[in-house]
Amino acid sequence: IRLSFIGYSTRTIDSIFITPKQPEVNLGTLRIKLVENNLQGVEITEKRAPIEYNLDKKVYNVDQNIVSMGGTAIDIMQTIPAVQVDIDGNVSLRGSGNVNILIDGKPSNLVSLDQLPSSMVERVEIVTNPSARYDPDGTTGIINIILKKNRAEGFNGMVSVNAGTNDKYNASVNLNYREKKFNFFTTYNFRQFTNKGTSLLHRETNINDTLSYLDQSGNSRRKGNFHNFMLGTDYFIDNYNTLSLSGMYNIRENEGKEYMDNLNTNYLHDTLSQFYRNSANTNDNSGYQGILNYKRTFDDKAKELTADVFYSHSDGSSDNLITQQYAQFSNGWPARLIQQKTISDKSRSTLTAQTDYVTSLWAGRLETGYKYRYSSEDSDYGFYDYDSTFGWVSDLSRSNRFKYSESIHAAYLIYTREITDKLYIQGGLRAEAAQTESNQVTQDSIFKNDYFSLFPTLHIRYNFNDKNLIQFSYSRRVNRPWSRFLNPFIDYSDPLNLSAGNPALKPEYSNSLELGSTLQIGNTTFIPSVFYTNTSGVISRIMSVDNNGISFTTFKNQNKSSAAGIELILTQQFFKWWRLNTNFSYYHAEVDGPDVTQQTASSNSWTFRLNSLMSIPRLADIQINFNYNSPMVFNPSTGRHGGGGTQGKMDENYWADLGLKKGFLDGNLSLSVRLSDVFKTMKFNMTTYGSNFTSTSERTRDSRILFVGLSYKFNDYKRRQQKLQDLIQELDEFE
Repeated sequence: IRLSFIGYSTRTIDSIFITPKQPEVNLGTLRIKLVENNLQGVEITEKRAPIEYNLDKKVYNVDQNIVSMGGTAIDIMQTIPAVQVDIDGNVSLRGSGNVNILIDGKPSNLVSLDQLPSSMVERVEIVTNPSARYDPDGTTGIINIILKKNRAEGFNGMVSVNAGTNDKYNASVNLNYREKKFNFFTTYNFRQFTNKGTSLLHRETNINDTLSYLDQSGNSRRKGNFHNFMLGTDYFIDNYNTLSLSGMYNIRENEGKEYMDNLNTNYLHDTLSQFYRNSANTNDNSGYQGILNYKRTFDDKAKELTADVFYSHSDGSSDNLITQQYAQFSNGWPARLIQQKTISDKSRSTLTAQTDYVTSLWAGRLETGYKYRYSSEDSDYGFYDYDSTFGWVSDLSRSNRFKYSESIHAAYLIYTREITDKLYIQGGLRAEAAQTESNQVTQDSIFKNDYFSLFPTLHIRYNFNDKNLIQFSYSRRVNRPWSRFLNPFIDYSDPLNLSAGNPALKPEYSNSLELGSTLQIGNTTFIPSVFYTNTSGVISRIMSVDNNGISFTTFKNQNKSSAAGIELILTQQFFKWWRLNTNFSYYHAEVDGPDVTQQTASSNSWTFRLNSLMSIPRLADIQINFNYNSPMVFNPSTGRHGGGGTQGKMDENYWADLGLKKGFLDGNLSLSVRLSDVFKTMKFNMTTYGSNFTSTSERTRDSRILFVGLSYKFNDYKRRQQKLQDLIQELDEFE
């Protein structure tokens, strides 16, 4: 522990250990010496370490991350080591998209990462081998996003506004009031955005030794608004009991337009057909959620009882108008105009009830708990053709209604023991019974899948001293198929690219091992780790092309996949004003068939991330962030990388971000400026191949954006000043 204070000398105390057996340490009275200084002015700042390391997770404190200010949680994810984000906002961890993303420890159906303002996020927890207390979903682990909370005495808050080029704006208001036994908090966020993108595709198909080509080029534009309102209260019943209630409501509205030119040619590059496709769509979504939590503590600090109930519900509707203009050619292909329309309505609900209990047992700590989770979806999709005589006519063969429900009962047990003052062992077991039902209402077919699973976990840590340690972890995890992967209905919205789900899909299971260490030498911290994951029954997208050049995509369980790699994190504090964080990850991934290619795909890929933060006194904070992702195997099912397909690879991708932050009015007012994708190098190129086709595509988005933002904190500085005076009085008593 380093103890420092304005006007006093700094004192450092080594060899302090906090263990499950001894969670608190009494340091007694600590004295520091008064230094005679004549201070004309004092600037008080609060900054936590950018990375914290716990037994089962890494914690990244991102509330001071300049290159994500004014953005969303997606911008934050792009600064986290070992995390990648593709053009559609899909997040992957260590090369795999099978990661479970939580908000405050719970899945959220209301807010996607591209709708969550970065100003709401306090820290991000990366849990690659979670303990048995966590849900086992996500074969590569958990990304838990912790939102900002304030329980300081009195009334305080923060207001922020941001504006970006190409019609991007957001604003937020956070208010908190606490007095005696009650704490009230509320948050409002608004975001308006316009996104533009381009796409190119070239597909070469070989049917009976005859080549044909499909070329598609398109551009898109989407504009939307997002409103989010949150309200909550804490009731501190007494020193042992706390009751909390919070709720959230949001509205999401967006509209988009897309133009696509489709050209089909033969091996001589003579035009066989050509049509232009325009689509215009609108989406309206709303949802709400509520959380009730009870916490009970005891005189025995090792004991704790918690219980909570969580419920969320969301509704959404989407209208899409499609116009296809076919050209006429000398081969007799007639010119014609086709107009189609789709209308879809979807609702989703989730209910969870959970209780957890922690107590001491046999000189160790015992954790046990039970959780029930129920989720349901109802999707109604209507397809309409325009007839010049009858107007819009429903096409029942292309319309569909699909219902899905899932219920899970889970119980877990964890025991943690301090073997010596340096060695800790934690073992856990989670048991789950799951029941799922897929109801294809249109075809009057029901598919059920009931299964029981065990998920053991193990964590071992050895502390050489207070600065150096080594730890090992193991966990078994599961990736359950999404509802849209199970729906057997054929999607005809793109006549050249059809798709359908597979109701026979089963969950995939993985076993993960990791060995890591933390080494601290002076102002340098080095965290190396090696990991291995083996997954069975891999859920993969399988794509084929028929004799007419039309592709069909579905999903299957393949044999297995494996991934092994190393991760290196280096933090260097060169000077008090300059900190450099670097991350290097390398992994080898393999996916075994059988599939349409009848082959095994493998790749060696790596990522590099550099983050430089310079806090120049009385000037500004300057942050530079650079990202590089090498070519890698990816899963074409969702554009995600690794662990799920032998039919695709993604090209390299790299970009740099720059941010600046300046404080005014004793730090209460701050100005931030950031430029994303400084050199405009961000693009997503992919290759997909099968037994008779090869397809290459390139997609870009509106990535280089200049943001300017202002934020103001009120009553926060006065509160700190009062705490400063109280602490000075306490320190004076030490003399």
